[in-house]
Amino acid sequence: SLGSVMSVGVVGALLAGSTALFIFLIGKFSDRFDRKTIIKIGAILMILVWVLRFFASTATSIYLLTILAGFFGVLIFIPYESITYDLAKRSNIDEFIIVREVYVNLGRILLLLLILFFIETLKYSFLLASVSQIFFLFF
Repeated sequence: SLGSVMSVGVVGALLAGSTALFIFLIGKFSDRFDRKTIIKIGAILMILVWVLRFFASTATSIYLLTILAGFFGVLIFIPYESITYDLAKRSNIDEFIIVREVYVNLGRILLLLLILFFIETLKYSFLLASVSQIFFLFF
């Protein structure tokens, strides 16, 4: 019905608006405070989310964890990208970004292939994702 479609649209719009605001605030926050600390906080929260996703069984918990992952991922992504672009300024920016993107995407492809070949149940990939977040703690 039109009412249910409208309510989904309103929730989606509110979520998109709040996400944009959160991204803006984290950007400002990471300009003032230690970016590596923000990344570590985000990594700890993402580890928790991925472990909870492994155990999630209801639609509500899955939706909630997806929303939290979006917000907590921003805590990693924004300061990490900022550090990356600061490094890029010190060298040939175009070359730096292209090489970085090639290796990031190769890593994603390799990880997906590992998941496809070695993990029988997709659910276990959530635990692998939580372990991968540990690397941000040593950044």
